[in-house]
Amino acid sequence: MAKLRTILVALAVVAMTLLIAACGDSSGGGSGTSGSGNRSFKVGYSLPSSQEPSLKAMSDAATKAIEAAGGTVELRDAALDPNKQVSDIQGFIDQHVDVIIAGPALVPQALTAALKRAQDSGIKVLAWQWSYNAQTLGGGAPDAPIDAQVLTDTPTLGADLATDVDRASGGGKGQAIFVGLPFPVTGVDALYGGFQRKMSELGDTVLARVANKSGNPEGAAQVVADALTRYPQANAVVAYSGSAGLGVAAAVRSAGKQIPVFAGALTPDTVEAIKAGKIAVGYDNKPVENGMALGKLAASAAGSGSGGAWKRTVVVHAVPFTQETISSWVPWDQQLADAR
Repeated sequence: MAKLRTILVALAVVAMTLLIAACGDSSGGGSGTSGSGNRSFKVGYSLPSSQEPSLKAMSDAATKAIEAAGGTVELRDAALDPNKQVSDIQGFIDQHVDVIIAGPALVPQALTAALKRAQDSGIKVLAWQWSYNAQTLGGGAPDAPIDAQVLTDTPTLGADLATDVDRASGGGKGQAIFVGLPFPVTGVDALYGGFQRKMSELGDTVLARVANKSGNPEGAAQVVADALTRYPQANAVVAYSGSAGLGVAAAVRSAGKQIPVFAGALTPDTVEAIKAGKIAVGYDNKPVENGMALGKLAASAAGSGSGGAWKRTVVVHAVPFTQETISSWVPWDQQLADAR
């Protein structure tokens, strides 16, 4: 009897060991436990465009945070095509990922139905710069169908750019040309709104908002050259991005004008232009910090039920750099290496 009891105990131990091993094996597509002891989970990340350095830095940072928490990431590049992005999101739904991160490619509303389907199937949905309002800028949950988001406080950034323009006018009135995009982009539109409001408050003037249709420096140079001809009284030009700022600076020099150029988003290729004084101020929107916040939110969402404190907005504030301070800027790859 004692021998039989010993055999039964041994069999029970073996069975329990096999059961634990099976539960811990995530190769079958469900969530399990990673080798580090963290819960494993899968994130589908729809990137608006891999060609934009800041978006690439953001996705790299998000991936780092997710993998540190035991998750895996599948990246898909929408290449600024809303239709492709909808298809990519449907692919994530079909894969039964735990979390979807969406950076809207051009038109956020184009993704609403697909992201709602994801929510209905039990997938947590996160976004970058989905909705701007008093609630979200205060850290509250974003508009449906997004559970949580990370955004750069571009309304405040726009106001800071207006203050830069006003200060550069030297006691006169700022008269600025703003370079934006020809299609709706949530963050850029919020940036312009903040810029326009603060310019009005300061008694300054936005002479025109022109559209960089190509999205590259050459396109920005062309539209600004035309605008400087139409508005010779302009004493500042504000560009939504660093690459556009390079084109603006080239157009200003070609026109033989000595007016400051301001860039709402610093990029690595604008650093030398800031050092040379071709761009007066460039703002680092902190893509690495944005990405780490997205990754940590994704990890929290994957380990939670339908509720939880992770359902919120993380607000990141941009930092200005000038010719005097640009030497202190830390490259994004170094920021990523240091991020925890």
